[in-house]
Amino acid sequence: NPSGSLKDRIALEMIENAEKSGRIKPGDTIIESSTGNTCFALSSVGTIKGYKVCIYETMPGKAGAEKSKMMHNVGAEVRLMEPKDIESLKERSIAGSEVELPGRQLCLQDEKANPDNVWWARQFSNEDNVKAHYITAREILEQTEGKVDVFVQSIGTGGSLLGIAEVLKKEIPKVKVIGIQPA
Repeated sequence: NPSGSLKDRIALEMIENAEKSGRIKPGDTIIESSTGNTCFALSSVGTIKGYKVCIYETMPGKAGAEKSKMMHNVGAEVRLMEPKDIESLKERSIAGSEVELPGRQLCLQDEKANPDNVWWARQFSNEDNVKAHYITAREILEQTEGKVDVFVQSIGTGGSLLGIAEVLKKEIPKVKVIGIQPA
């Protein structure tokens, strides 16, 4: 996890599968909206692979400013959401999927305007987000020698929870999987 987050796994999986399927090609721009870790991972992996990366940063305040600096430092263009774009989201404990709606609407507009040169990663609906964590689950099983009674994971996109849970449940049918939504 070179960027310091397990989101590197989904960034690599999503980008490489988009390359294999022809959905992204050299010279294209990767776009996404995020409150943080996925977009830093996409920025890091995308830039290393030679793509332009444009991120709609939807986390206002100090945390967002730090993530924006990090993404900019690895070569991504970061577009901060204007306060008017997110003013309806005053509740700070709102789920990332909801906070990111204004940015995702802008990604959709970008994609429609440039369908041949823009690839929107779509972290919330990209099946490769889930598949990337089949490996994570196998690592958990290997490192615990298959002795897992309960697995607890916070829910962002749900991809890591679902990917890990699918493998754990197949290998250990009685394992309890608990998803939590951080406040």
